[in-house]
Amino acid sequence: MKKKKLQCSVPTLLLAGVLCLTLAACGAKQSSDMLASDTDSAASAALPVKAMNAKRVDENPYMAKSDANIHHDGYNTDSTDEVLPLGIYPEINVSYEKTNANASPAIYFDSYGHAVVPLLGGIAIRDLNAEETTTLGYFSPKQHDGGGYVIQSSYTFLDSENRIVCPTSNNHVLMLRATDEAGNVLPEFEKVLDIDIKAAAEAALGKELTQNLLSVVFDYDGNLWFATGGFRIYPERGQQGVLGYIARSAIDAILNGEQADLSDAVFVYELTPGEGAENGIAASKDGAVILTKSKMTAMEYVKLLTELTAHVGQMLLTLRDTCGCCDECDEDECACRDLSIEELCRPAVTVPDWAREEADIPPDAKLGCYVDEGYGEITICETDYEYDLSDVPPAILFALRQSGCCLSVLEDVLMENDIVYDK
Repeated sequence: MKKKKLQCSVPTLLLAGVLCLTLAACGAKQSSDMLASDTDSAASAALPVKAMNAKRVDENPYMAKSDANIHHDGYNTDSTDEVLPLGIYPEINVSYEKTNANASPAIYFDSYGHAVVPLLGGIAIRDLNAEETTTLGYFSPKQHDGGGYVIQSSYTFLDSENRIVCPTSNNHVLMLRATDEAGNVLPEFEKVLDIDIKAAAEAALGKELTQNLLSVVFDYDGNLWFATGGFRIYPERGQQGVLGYIARSAIDAILNGEQADLSDAVFVYELTPGEGAENGIAASKDGAVILTKSKMTAMEYVKLLTELTAHVGQMLLTLRDTCGCCDECDEDECACRDLSIEELCRPAVTVPDWAREEADIPPDAKLGCYVDEGYGEITICETDYEYDLSDVPPAILFALRQSGCCLSVLEDVLMENDIVYDK
């Protein structure tokens, strides 16, 4: 299957067969006898299109320029810039799956638009647009490589040459050439690289590893990062994994048919006990990002705090710009200017729980009061707004005040539930 400009593929299970659904049209395909007035009415009922901003991912020179893995890119953004069908009447094509027992858990695309999918323990390029899903080319460990292992399809990806990089259940990483120079699919993929990553890591550490290979990715220098470990389904097992990379120089040597000394090209970092690696690896210009458990060194914690602080600072400025600067407020009109943070955090009205219960007012409902001066009565009732300054943590209120934000306007914005960020 080739990815079409206005088409996406969606596998699903229907009764005993698996359906690969393809949304294949932009806009509506109208029947020839539909009245023009009906068409105009349907068009007018459609919601207006609001284009999303293009995702911002630094292009990795060693990854395919496409939705190159199941998370779409080296950042693992789980987002795509592909154009999806618009209109109220998209055409749906159905392709019946008769080979795989279940729907493919992973579908991504090479630079030519071919759909790369798991196939019976291996990996394949398949046509999901045909009436019956067909295999254009594939690699089967059992058929083509002696068996004894399967490809971990969820963490495969495409490199810049449209070769499929695959971790395996026997702790190897394979690189498979799936197309020729013109983009034609090879009926049988060619294995051009095969590295026993776990053995290389054990040699570098000088000890046996108990965790198996989990995932791999190329960073922006072409180094092949890897992690051992697994999903933390059973925390009591106290997993311990490693992470590391194979230098690009060794990979290039192997691809050029040369002998590569992995002892000088494999770099491994052993995690502390209980700090098992989890999930796939993301790559950036700074290296690789690997999810582990919960331990950080002091410097790692400082770096995280610095990164978060930068985002918090920008968010504070957004609120200040929305609400205005308190220095510009009229002293007589700014009710919050001279109030302490403690006073601002205090609910306007509090009553005992039994009184709420008797009045059938929910325990978390916000209360307001109204005065009838003529009768000397105070009426307490549930407000028609959900939030005010008392719902903002004191530390945030203090930071907002220090930034110059007018807290009186902020309270109005909270009460009205206004949108302050829309991008």
